[in-house]
Amino acid sequence: MANSACTARAFVRLQSARLPLSAVEGEASCGSQRSPGKVCRVGAVQMQCPLLCVRKRSFTGLKSPRGPLSTASATASGSEKLWIFDTTLRDGEQSPGATLTADEKVEIGKQLARLGVDICEAGFPIASQGDFDAVKRVALTAGTLTACRPNMQTMRIAGLARANKKDIARCHEAVHHAPLHRIHTFLASSDIHLEHKLNITRAQCLETASKMVRHRSASRPPCAGLLSRPSFSAHPQVAFAKTLVDDIEFSPEDAGRSDPDFLIELCTAVIEAGATTINLPDTVGYTLPAEYGSLFAYLIEKTPTGGNGVVWSTHCHNDLGLATANSLAAVQQGARQVEVTLNSLGERAGNTSLEEVVMALRTRPQHFPVTCEIDTKQIMRTSRWWPRTPGTDQRSHSGLSTIEPR
Repeated sequence: MANSACTARAFVRLQSARLPLSAVEGEASCGSQRSPGKVCRVGAVQMQCPLLCVRKRSFTGLKSPRGPLSTASATASGSEKLWIFDTTLRDGEQSPGATLTADEKVEIGKQLARLGVDICEAGFPIASQGDFDAVKRVALTAGTLTACRPNMQTMRIAGLARANKKDIARCHEAVHHAPLHRIHTFLASSDIHLEHKLNITRAQCLETASKMVRHRSASRPPCAGLLSRPSFSAHPQVAFAKTLVDDIEFSPEDAGRSDPDFLIELCTAVIEAGATTINLPDTVGYTLPAEYGSLFAYLIEKTPTGGNGVVWSTHCHNDLGLATANSLAAVQQGARQVEVTLNSLGERAGNTSLEEVVMALRTRPQHFPVTCEIDTKQIMRTSRWWPRTPGTDQRSHSGLSTIEPR
């Protein structure tokens, strides 16, 4: 743990000094032949050779689900975009004592926009009138900012909704004020949740999820194999969510403990119905990195999408201390959106840390064929924004957020 913190601290200092990344990964600028344990100096930073001053290695032999990678792969023009979905204002607010006022949500939302977050989940509009008003204000303010944004494009504002018409309508009413907006709807998929929380069968789960998302148009043909199931035969019914917005995210709650083959059925149904993002939550922080990554590889390979550009997303909790590791393992297996919070805030042990994911991608790019547009110079300022708000738990679950850039 100490080595990890030391590595991160050194990297932030090197960044602030504008030293090349080669000083962190590969042959350091001191250029000498080094032996383990020898102390060397790069810029103003002293470090042990096993941590940072390692000899340059070739990564061309490493394999990924998308083919061999090289050290330059993450900076090449062919890298895929990784969408950063921040849920600090929704899931992060479930931290003990972390209830925010509408004004506080607006200020944090604005700073997330400056940071370069792609999608901000601003709340759960059906939960209360206060939450609805806050989401609406975030959409009208942070959701319209273009200054300092990548490509001058506004941040997309999302709201959470259960898979029923009342929730979805309320969510749309709050988020549609932002130029870019999304409805994020969810329904449990694990047998333990279906049986003991919802009291419904798998068939009822499939039908409910599909109806809440369904959209039929000539430009979006049904997925191969789906029409063979009578319960999902083509019909002229236009389902609710897709009549309101084109951007729909669907989460099979507790996906980490769900039957993978049932998840294929469920994901196929909602993709055919019009979902554009499929999020696989490790709701109770149960899975291990290899297990979670394999789930993505399996579903991406086996789920027919009908040629639609579906984005696969992670959402992890830190109950076993593996939220960031699980998210990164999924990215290596094809996930192209990560759901994160500032300082790893969230219910119980917290969520995946925004700063940990971003800095892992920045310091070890040869392992991830993706890029993100987060302004790392804004991480410290954004991380400290939360403790400024009165009445909140000021502890950070993330070590990186405590690093002082120099």
